Amino acid sequence: MSASPESVDVVILTVLPAEYKAVCDHVEQLRPAISLGDANLYAWKIGEVPCLNFGNAYTIGIGMLGRAGNPQSALATVDALKRWKPRYILFVGIAGGLSGLNKGDVVIADVVHGYEYGKIENVFNPRDNWTYKADIGLLNGANAHSLSSDWHNKIRTTPPVECLPKVVSGEVASGDKVVDDPSNDFFAQVTSRWPKLSAVEMEGAGVGAAIEQAQSYGSSIGFLMIRGISDLPRSLATTEQRGTQERDSWKDYAAATAAAFTISFVTNGLPMSPARSAVSLTS
Repeated sequence: MSASPESVDVVILTVLPAEYKAVCDHVEQLRPAISLGDANLYAWKIGEVPCLNFGNAYTIGIGMLGRAGNPQSALATVDALKRWKPRYILFVGIAGGLSGLNKGDVVIADVVHGYEYGKIENVFNPRDNWTYKADIGLLNGANAHSLSSDWHNKIRTTPPVECLPKVVSGEVASGDKVVDDPSNDFFAQVTSRWPKLSAVEMEGAGVGAAIEQAQSYGSSIGFLMIRGISDLPRSLATTEQRGTQERDSWKDYAAATAAAFTISFVTNGLPMSPARSAVSLTS
């Protein structure tokens, strides 16, 4: 896979078509990535997000994994790093909410715990060797931006039930299992190991691992994961709507809230200014 003649300031990676579309809908001058004769495995598109604070625009690369899982996200991240050489990678999509979150809310991952790594004895004992922290500049910037509700104006999808989404920062568990029942014996050990978990998803640890490797080679890459809550995993004993049915009904709105907050954050200005020359955004 050859490096692209183009470069971008920010790569936004998604998994599902709904997540990919939600991001693309906010990006200006969107165009297909230039082909160098190799396969465009992740439907790469390039566009711009104006940033009035810096007087120019961030160049954005948007990709879609198409398949869930940390191995897939690690491969896509390696592709993104080689192809686009970005300053930042944002992973944006949906997740299951565990603590203090409602459907439609947005979680900013300050820490991603890869919970699959561990030892099975009488019970599963997860280990914390596969843990990734968010870039401090991105995390602080996103948390500061979350203090305003202006990003609500960018949400372009109607929720199944009226709600007022909030943004929280917290720990997120990342593994290769769809978790519908957090009281399951296996996942109960995960929540016992990390009792402050806010959400669970399936790709963040793979992105974190790929970026950690790139950083060990000297690359300066910032990583942040932003997820909209599409479902609330709960015990099978509940009579509420849960699992796949719940996710399907909230998926589009959760993807829309994550995309709206992400693009609003980028528009407000990331820690580093756009690399390209300043252009007029007022004409």
